Amino acid sequence: MSPRKLFAVCAAIALIVFVVIYMLLSSLLESPAGKKQAPVTAVVEAAQDIPANTVITDDMVKTVNISPEAMPKGAFTDVRAAIGKTVSVPMQEGDVLTARKVSARGPSGFLGLIPPGMRAISFSVNDVTAVAGFAKPGDKVDILLTSDKVNEDNITTKMVLRDVLLLAVNKISINSPAAQANASGTPAVVTVALTPYDAAKLLASAQLGQLQLMLRPFGASDVDSGAYYVIPLPQAQANPQAQSAGDAQAAYAAPAYTPSSTGSAPAAPAYSNSPVVSTPSAASGSFGVEVIRGTTSSRGY
Repeated sequence: MSPRKLFAVCAAIALIVFVVIYMLLSSLLESPAGKKQAPVTAVVEAAQDIPANTVITDDMVKTVNISPEAMPKGAFTDVRAAIGKTVSVPMQEGDVLTARKVSARGPSGFLGLIPPGMRAISFSVNDVTAVAGFAKPGDKVDILLTSDKVNEDNITTKMVLRDVLLLAVNKISINSPAAQANASGTPAVVTVALTPYDAAKLLASAQLGQLQLMLRPFGASDVDSGAYYVIPLPQAQANPQAQSAGDAQAAYAAPAYTPSSTGSAPAAPAYSNSPVVSTPSAASGSFGVEVIRGTTSSRGY
């Protein structure tokens, strides 16, 4: 073989090798494994719409990859850390779960303040019955009822409920910043946490008379169970309608007519314009104070 032919063969072989190597390198660069992967971060997002105050279950959330720049602050990165927590705000499908949107202790807001098994109920008060505004959200109070309808002819004050949690005064609740600053204002409405039975008891008691709060000291325990006081009303106050009618009848009743034995015309009846005043006797027990504690009773005048 002449040198010219040998050179041509070598050049052809070199060209073929170059083409093969070029094609191999091109295929490697175009493959996914050869491309440079962008950094991603796993986050937990809602797999469906989740209403507020809903406990998160496994089927409600999923893990997706997003770029670190798009990751919100406080985002969950593990599904197991989100399960069992409560959603505090409504979430739509695809929303990233963050620490601000969930609560580990149950529903957030005012609903989260109500103890298990209790109900929140409100009733009206004033500056006096609410202990001059010193009863603040988070305090414990006792509730008294003063009424003249519990016992006939008596004014009674008795304990209705003990150790009641104040959830709010007016619209300032326990977790409100205004409550921490003691800025509840003049009390007009208080909201307390009660069982359904005690709530019904409180509403019925409010129809009988005036409710009064008693502020309990911190850590107070009930030792004396007696809290029932009776003040007998004077007779004139106990039955004012009957007393007024009796006074009018005694003052203005016409005397009985008796025919004269001599046949003459009867004398004109005499009327008195002076009112007749009825005074209750001291022996009738119309005045005084009766105090009942447990099984003992005492009276003072």
